[in-house]
Amino acid sequence: MTPGIIDTHTHYDAQPFWDRLCTSSIWHGVTTVLMGNCGLTLAPLRPEHRDAMLATFCCVEDIPVRSLASVVPWNWENFDEYLNAIDIGLGLNLMPLVGHNPLRLSAMDQAAWDRAATPDEIAHMQRLLRESLEAGAWGWSTTDSPTHAGPQGQPVPTRLAADEERVALGRTLGEFNRGIIEILPKGAGKPSPADLDHLRDVAVASGRPVFFLSFDTNAWPYVAEGHSRGRAALQPAAGHPLQSAVHAEEDDLLPQPRRVGRRDAAATRRSAAPRCADPERRAKMRDQALKPQRRRPGVPGRLVPWRSIFVRKVKLAKNQGLVDQSLTDARREAEQARRRRHARPGARGRARHRVPADDPLGRGRSRRSPTW
Repeated sequence: MTPGIIDTHTHYDAQPFWDRLCTSSIWHGVTTVLMGNCGLTLAPLRPEHRDAMLATFCCVEDIPVRSLASVVPWNWENFDEYLNAIDIGLGLNLMPLVGHNPLRLSAMDQAAWDRAATPDEIAHMQRLLRESLEAGAWGWSTTDSPTHAGPQGQPVPTRLAADEERVALGRTLGEFNRGIIEILPKGAGKPSPADLDHLRDVAVASGRPVFFLSFDTNAWPYVAEGHSRGRAALQPAAGHPLQSAVHAEEDDLLPQPRRVGRRDAAATRRSAAPRCADPERRAKMRDQALKPQRRRPGVPGRLVPWRSIFVRKVKLAKNQGLVDQSLTDARREAEQARRRRHARPGARGRARHRVPADDPLGRGRSRRSPTW
């Protein structure tokens, strides 16, 4: 592919300091990336805000703070100095955005975590954005999504911003007649009409393309309508289904992505079974499996029900019939087969543990349960 794939959403702000070629992108045919998304960038930033911004970046991106802190040199304050710091023989074309979070911290100090900006503070942010754009930034980014929280679980500063603040920053970008804006709206899972109206307002004020992240394709008609009226609101789409793959080997006892179960699933059936028979452990595993799991403080947890997890591939030919079944349906079929076997005249074998109604995956099955 020529000239190469353009990746419109990355967080490579610190990547050049330990991997200046950004090899994970190059290996996949990517030659150009847009970085600094979601309002999370490391410039412009005064020294007193570095630790808080780095901790927030690491919290949102699920990276150990000590890992980034050990490689980021912090030899910059403004955006021009930051661009010089990362220009160290890069392997990609990097298009850096200015993050709304460091703009707020620079203009408002600690108040950025607590409230909306005053007109004077908004004007200060506009000046910083203007200087960054003149230095070579490609635009700016922000987030209003509840999935983005700071290290203590508090909302990131941009979630305290009023709509007028983002519209004002849009007008500043419009002065340059170049660049883009990236926004993660409040309703990232399913943007509300108010979310979409605000994206329109920012697009109109800036006259520039607005990328917005959403996992809901119902917004596409809005995108098409906006283009027909000359408003460039773009919704990047994933190139593959949004899903996770869990590989359960034959000797795994618990084929599910749960925190307690994951540790046990790494052990063999022989060593894991006695521990998983412990009533206290079983109660904890069942409790965690049936309610949302938080990935980080302040972020609502997600619950993936068993009926939404499907078998896509099996090792044993006899289990081919399980392919494309949900775990709930697969377990139900296995339980029905077990009952049919024991209902046959002359059937032998000890009684099995009955699966309770609130245990759809059959975590209470005996060691003789079918292996998938």
